[in-house]
Amino acid sequence: MVKFVVMSRDAVESLRVAENVKYAVLSISNTGDGPPKIRCGPNLMGVLCVQFDDALVDSVGKRSLNTAQAAQMVRFADRMVADGADVVVVHCEAGISRSAATAAVLSARYGLDNRHLFRLPYLPNRKVLRLLSEVSDGLGEPATGAQ
Repeated sequence: MVKFVVMSRDAVESLRVAENVKYAVLSISNTGDGPPKIRCGPNLMGVLCVQFDDALVDSVGKRSLNTAQAAQMVRFADRMVADGADVVVVHCEAGISRSAATAAVLSARYGLDNRHLFRLPYLPNRKVLRLLSEVSDGLGEPATGAQ
């Protein structure tokens, strides 16, 4: 069964994964920042890089998650899980808000316990929770055999 793991940017840049673990990385960066330096191990199945800020609404200099990005994130996770990923690492700058919200929704999509992602140190971004949930629900059930 897949696991969704939350990390900070620093943690993902120093990530080392056991040789027998197939994994993917869903990378969330601030608007305008470059992607993190992710080590390419032999079992790295894929990386999706998206850019949006830890914001509830768009404002001057801040861009929040949009529907197209949310759909891209859910489809990426579905593809990685269907292809046999053991772990999907979700990271943002601090590993507290955007990544926690993303991992919470994706965990729920696969029937996994996500309660820990709603307790400190995590503070899930409400817009990410809402929009990813709406998109996830709209896409229907993930492919069979993904668990």
